[in-house]
Amino acid sequence: MGLKSQAMLRDSIDSLVEMDVDLARQVCIRDDEVDDLKHTIRIGVESMIRRQPEHTQALLRLLAVSRNLERIADGATNIAEM
Repeated sequence: MGLKSQAMLRDSIDSLVEMDVDLARQVCIRDDEVDDLKHTIRIGVESMIRRQPEHTQALLRLLAVSRNLERIADGATNIAEM
C-alpha cells in the first residue's frame, strides 16, 4: 500500500508538470486499488482484534497507518485531477 501510494504521488506530480492526461487518469484509477487495500486491512484488523485482543494497540496503529497511506493516495488523486 505504501509503495502504491508513493508511486501515485510521484506520477501525479509528473502528470501535472508534463501535462500528461493519460498518466493522470492512471493515477485516478489506481486510487481504487488503494481504497480496496485499506478496506481489506480494516476487515483483517477487526478480525484479529476479536481473536487476539492483547494485540489491539499494535493493530490500531496498523489501521492508522493504512488510513494515512490512503489519504496520501487521495491527495495524489486530487493532484492528478487538476
